[in-house]
Amino acid sequence: MTGKDNNLCGKNINLKLLLITSSFPTDNRIGGIWIPDLIHALNDMGCRVHVLTQNCDQPRTESSSLWEGCDITYFSWHGGSIPLIDIISKLTFINLLKVGHFFLSGIIAGEKICRLWKPDFILAEWIVPGGLIALTVSLLTGVPYAVRALGSDVLVATDKKMFRPFIRFVATHATVLFADGFDLCRKTSALASSKACHFAPTNRQLTGKRSDFMIPEDAGFFRTVTVGRLHSSKGQDILIKAIKILVDKGIGIRSYLVGYGEEYDNFAKMISDLKLENNVFLTGKLEDGDIKAFFKHADCI
Repeated sequence: MTGKDNNLCGKNINLKLLLITSSFPTDNRIGGIWIPDLIHALNDMGCRVHVLTQNCDQPRTESSSLWEGCDITYFSWHGGSIPLIDIISKLTFINLLKVGHFFLSGIIAGEKICRLWKPDFILAEWIVPGGLIALTVSLLTGVPYAVRALGSDVLVATDKKMFRPFIRFVATHATVLFADGFDLCRKTSALASSKACHFAPTNRQLTGKRSDFMIPEDAGFFRTVTVGRLHSSKGQDILIKAIKILVDKGIGIRSYLVGYGEEYDNFAKMISDLKLENNVFLTGKLEDGDIKAFFKHADCI
């Protein structure tokens, strides 16, 4: 591509982008928390964005405008706020119907947006499930698509052989392939038959908003802070077990796990069972200002 081609979202180009994601932040959900900042950045570059995501509150399709330059369609599905990957991992007959409805409903809504709104490009945030919807919509409408892989995509491809062919197919046929880590780029490229994969980090601006949370007194400890959804794919359980090894060796260490998620209660029990109440802390969801304070406070992030 030439330098001019690289400026597809330049001020003089009115590019229309369909962004497909299975995680979009709301008042009570923090998945995909960086996506609004991404959309604002695209808006600043001259792009209009239409988000397509599942309706976690009620099984119906509805659309609205979030702000000038960004509309959103919530497509109907019956899984509520349960992550699709958790439903896929327990494929009962009912769950199989839910998965089928997820993809069918997403594809129908995506095809309709492409037919009526006519986007120039589709970006799917992660290969599974957004990439599968993007691939099908692209085949139906001719609109090219790109995907950004996350670690969970590669984890699914590694652990679940039945999904590996689908992940490979989506990655291989994407016009552009991204991943949010350098090592992940290499692994994603390998999944896609050595197709080039470009590093595109997920990031957002932290505000200064603080809560009444106070960082505990921990002078004399080596302090680590981990920020993220508490989920088995994130590996916080491995970190907790590693802290236990260090504590048993007499090393003064404290680890703060910032965030909330499906594994909160399991991790709390693990910390209690391993007698790490003085070494590992689950802070729950914190405000941006609290996280910034933790970053300044920590020895390792």
